[in-house]
Amino acid sequence: MLIFRKLKKLKRVLEVFFLLLLITWIGFFLTDYIRYEKGKSPIITLKKQVIELDNGTITEYLSFGYVFRTYDLTSDHKVEMTPFWIKYQVIKSSNPYPEIPTDYPIPDNPDKLAKVDGILYFYDDDGNLIYNYRCLNSKSSCHVAYSVLSEYDYQEDIPIKQYNNYLFIDDSTSKEKIVYLVDIEHNKIVYQVSGVRASLIDSQNKGLGVNDEYIVMNAQNKYGIIKVGNNISQDVPFSYDLIKYNEQSHTYIAKAKYWMVTNFQDNIYISNTPITDVYQIDNNYYYLSPRRETVNEQDITTYRVLDSTPLAIFKEHYLYITFQEGVFFTVDSNLKLSIRNLEDQKLNSEDIQVEIDPSITNKIPFQVSKENDQIVISILRENNPIIDYYYLNPNTYQLEPQNETD
Repeated sequence: MLIFRKLKKLKRVLEVFFLLLLITWIGFFLTDYIRYEKGKSPIITLKKQVIELDNGTITEYLSFGYVFRTYDLTSDHKVEMTPFWIKYQVIKSSNPYPEIPTDYPIPDNPDKLAKVDGILYFYDDDGNLIYNYRCLNSKSSCHVAYSVLSEYDYQEDIPIKQYNNYLFIDDSTSKEKIVYLVDIEHNKIVYQVSGVRASLIDSQNKGLGVNDEYIVMNAQNKYGIIKVGNNISQDVPFSYDLIKYNEQSHTYIAKAKYWMVTNFQDNIYISNTPITDVYQIDNNYYYLSPRRETVNEQDITTYRVLDSTPLAIFKEHYLYITFQEGVFFTVDSNLKLSIRNLEDQKLNSEDIQVEIDPSITNKIPFQVSKENDQIVISILRENNPIIDYYYLNPNTYQLEPQNETD
């Protein structure tokens, strides 16, 4: 009888013990569940383990019968709380690009800054927030993509403008240049390149493609063209050392084995020497190529029209561009634009001051186009989208401000 009494007493003690243990475990579990909802680790971690995978890491926090897991993978960004016997699972996404997380707190941004705590903010023209993006590959260095520069560009820091529901976002690492094309409607990365290049620049100094075509660069610094829309397609392969768009002639200038002016269906012109600009006047194309020359004991850049008589250098003048036989637009060492003939006689009475110095920037400071049978001269401003326009009077060779003739 004594033995049965002791066993009965031990049973009660064990029941109370396990009841207290269960209550304590429920207390830990509820506390940890609240911490899990807040994105925190367990209040007591028995073991922490970091699992290294090819596409990222999984961090596990083992507690009393359950595990917290943080997935930081290119295909999966999430946290979970599961029983300890359930092993982690890596879900392979049909999308080959990283998935963009959505379960993260968004800081207040009353000043409408472009980035706060590693999160990008995008607004429409009325200042309404339309999208947030959290940096994937670094804690805070992501930003809207800027146009890739070449040695023939003079404008810097040109952000690529949003096209419909698509954004180019630079999310590079310290070792790799990464630019994602993001479908903001579906919060999804749909393409990855190493750079994107503006074809056009709008009045706000933002870079655009040509309709839905965008010049892009891969990790080997080769250029191609993709078409952006419901189905992303690569129209031009990554086979070129440079591709740039020429707005005046509506053509592309590309460099591979040769320099070419092309629409990538037909090559309009092929050259062994660099081509920086194309001008189309009276249905004739003029292809400009830079070269270094010494004028007045100074090394400067001059330009010649390919497949034409090389442009002569007259005294202090170092930039000559022909627009009709025997007549040239010239820029002298004082950055004055005038019109001269082959005898270096000045044909216009008042010169136009330009801003970009061709001898320093290797850039042409103006463009020539034709509108309604009138020749229009556009004066470019360095790092400034504002352009001054002048009409050329074909009878007097005077450069008249466009607003005076409208």
